[in-house]
Amino acid sequence: MLKANLMKEAHFQFICRWIKRYKIKRIIIVMRKKILIVDDEPGCREALKIILKNKYNIVVTDNGIDAIELIKQGGFHLIILDIIMPKINGIEVLKRIREFDTQLKVIILTAIKNKEFVEEAEKLGVSGYIFKPFDVTKVTTIVDKVLI
Repeated sequence: MLKANLMKEAHFQFICRWIKRYKIKRIIIVMRKKILIVDDEPGCREALKIILKNKYNIVVTDNGIDAIELIKQGGFHLIILDIIMPKINGIEVLKRIREFDTQLKVIILTAIKNKEFVEEAEKLGVSGYIFKPFDVTKVTTIVDKVLI
């Protein structure tokens, strides 16, 4: 986290020097939000990446353990998290995320409409759900709504 903050500070200082050097009066910086997609199914990961890549910066991983490490590094605005995965399931990943970040927005991705999973996810503060199979419109609507 400290390394990421130092990099952001160095980048900010570079921009400030650039603005001063070229006597720029107004600058508009549009930063794209960063989304982590966590799903063990390659087809699903790639489909979500294709749907969202024109509007957001996308990072993908196929397991919860790597996801936790990536999230600890910081910089994500949203996590799209599959429930059923090998090694560690999505609910357990979400519990571990909440140990160090209670504000990070998480959308649950699942093919199973299991009441127990939904109740547990609600307790952990999920921002929404994407049910498989999904379509482009539903995905973009849910993601846009959560990130506004």
